[in-house]
Amino acid sequence: MKIHRFRASGIHGYLTIGIEFAPDLTFLTGNNGSGKSSAVHSIVALISPSLQMLANIQFREMSLHIEHEGRNITIRAEKKRARNHNLGGWHKGKI
Repeated sequence: MKIHRFRASGIHGYLTIGIEFAPDLTFLTGNNGSGKSSAVHSIVALISPSLQMLANIQFREMSLHIEHEGRNITIRAEKKRARNHNLGGWHKGKI
């Protein structure tokens, strides 16, 4: 498997991450809090795939472009906010 590109938005509610991986080797460098570890954790969660890991990462959307066994594959995850549905008074007593 070869990773080509990783994109994410809303990491920790405010980070946008975009990484283009070099053909041979890519180093992730940056200041503390810039999202290096978050990017790695997110990539692992997408490749695994692990719903538990994805649930524990705060993000809006993520995508990973890989090549595996000669095929180009995109793995994508999106989190939507849960909506609080008002039942409009249907339950007026104890439930």
